[in-house]
Parts: sequence; structure tokens; C-alpha cells
Amino acid sequence: EAMKTLVNSSTKIIKRNETNLEITAGIGREGLLFTTIPYDKGWRIEVNGKRTEGLKVLDSLLGIPIETGDNKISLRFIPYGSIPAFGISLVTLGVFIFFVIKKRRRVQLDE
Repeated sequence: EAMKTLVNSSTKIIKRNETNLEITAGIGREGLLFTTIPYDKGWRIEVNGKRTEGLKVLDSLLGIPIETGDNKISLRFIPYGSIPAFGISLVTLGVFIFFVIKKRRRVQLDE
């Protein structure tokens, strides 16, 4: 049964770079696309335009649930925690700029 499914399935990489991957996968029944990509919370996955959570397979690899038929799969990697870190950096920059402007105004008033 599993061999029949493998024979009736096709997977093709459409686009690939350091942080993005686009795949088409056709399968005869609902299943799991098993990858050799290491599992990480930073993967953002869409299957046919719908956000999907990746699954940890064999304690370390990324698995993607897919539907029967042709599937368009988009993977985008954003390191876990980088979005909050970016926000904190912006707030810190804003506070720094505020104090620089405040100091300059104080110096101008003292002159």
C-alpha cells in the first residue's frame, strides 16, 4: 500500500534560497510530506494558501501534512524569537533618539 502511494506521488522544488522554499507535491491520498529539513519553530508553512503547522518527525525532522491531490507548499524560515527581538531593538532606538534630542535641546537652552 505504501509503495503504491509513493509511486503515485510527485514532489518538485519550484524555488529555493536561504530562507524560502516552494514545493509542489501531488499525492493520491491525504498524508505527510517527510523532509530532511531539521525541525524548528521558525518555519512558517502554507499548504495551498492555508497556514499549517509543521510536525516534528523522528525527533528532529520537519514533516508537513498535505491533502489529496496537487499541493503548493511554501516554507519560509524566520528564526524563532527574531520578531520580538526586532521590536525591542526598535523601542530601544526610539528611546535613544528621544534622549539625544532632549539633551540637544537642553544644551541649546543653556547657551
